[in-house]
Amino acid sequence: MKDSNKGFTPIIIIILTIILIGIGVYLFSKGNKSNNISENPTSISVQPTTTGEIYTNTEYGFQVTIPNSWKGYKMETLKSNSETIFSFELPTTDKNQLLNKNGYYVIHQIVATPIAQWKEEMKNANPNEPDFCPSLGQNKNYEFCDDQSGPQDFPLDFADSSGYLKGLTEFLNSFKVINQ
Repeated sequence: MKDSNKGFTPIIIIILTIILIGIGVYLFSKGNKSNNISENPTSISVQPTTTGEIYTNTEYGFQVTIPNSWKGYKMETLKSNSETIFSFELPTTDKNQLLNKNGYYVIHQIVATPIAQWKEEMKNANPNEPDFCPSLGQNKNYEFCDDQSGPQDFPLDFADSSGYLKGLTEFLNSFKVINQ
């Protein structure tokens, strides 16, 4: 009887190992997903131009040019309370950066706030506060602002010669509200 159990034990160990590996892979992949809200893919378009890519979001009603110097960028859409944050991120090798998210640095964020909420927030707003979000424009549903909060120290690999900082000015100057 003891001999028949010897072959059974390694099989149980193998099965348990496979199950544990499967659980680990599932938890790892689940933990790596971002807090992105799902957007209607037909509301987003990216059109290449000679100066960069024009990112258009017809759901929210805005357009901005992503400069050519922002190679490898990604954009995440995050929901915070009733605001929607469009986070533009660039790859970085600087591991010491506070805003380094899995190898990406948040170079800039545009915040879309419902008009009624924006008006309420502006009643007590102080433009001299560091977390003040200056307006970029509005359409019938949203006020868009330039989120300048957070650290302003850029990653070491974002030297002026890289064009990232010049690209930031181009990016902001290209922002425009489109009809919704």
